[in-house]
Amino acid sequence: MSTITANYRFHPKDPSRSATGLVVGVGLHIVIGYALVSGLVRDIVKVIKKPLDAAVIHEVKRPPPPPPPIVFEAG
Repeated sequence: MSTITANYRFHPKDPSRSATGLVVGVGLHIVIGYALVSGLVRDIVKVIKKPLDAAVIHEVKRPPPPPPPIVFEAG
């Protein structure tokens, strides 16, 4: 029995899927490059950056637990 056989059911992938991915990737790089060159990123960063308010939160100290009740034995 030979292990090398022809696979007649082989179907190559659709090349249009590769082309679509390539076009989307190139388009995304063009848009990001334009945004970096034109300075749009600085405006977006100004909107995102807002003054931060720092607040000090003090730890709340719990009171000590009450002492255990004293039990008197009848005897």
